[in-house]
This record gives sequence, structure tokens and C-alpha cells, in this order.
Amino acid sequence: MKRAGLTDFALHDKVLRPWWKGTKASPAPRLWPTVSRSIKRPDRTLAHIRMHRELADAAARWPEWSGLEIFVSSGRRPR
Repeated sequence: MKRAGLTDFALHDKVLRPWWKGTKASPAPRLWPTVSRSIKRPDRTLAHIRMHRELADAAARWPEWSGLEIFVSSGRRPR
């Protein structure tokens, strides 16, 4: 947003799915589902590992927000 020249950033905690009952925070992903998917689809093992790492990284970097799949952020364009 900064590179786009926007200011006054805000990250909103309301998700865009009214039926969503999860929480904003998400625990780190468990290893067993990744292993299980890789056993079922060995040709996709690297993709499963990559996704596991991305989810683990998100949970570590944004512990309060990693559970939101769809969220809203906003910024203001300077006049």
C-alpha cells in the first residue's frame, strides 16, 4: 500500500463471509495433514510442503490475523 502511494492504512477485523465462525488467530499448521496429502498425491509433495511452510510462516508473522482467509484493508490516496 505504501508503494502505491496510499496513507492512513487500516486492517479491519471483519471478515467478508458472514457465515464464517472461525477466529482471527490461527494455530500453526499440523504436520500430519501435509504428510497424509503427500502420501495420497506423491506428485504434489513439493506443493504440499510449500503450502505447509507458507501457513506456518503466516501463523508466526501474523499471530493475531493468520486465521482470516479474506479480510479488508484500506488506505487513503493523498490529495
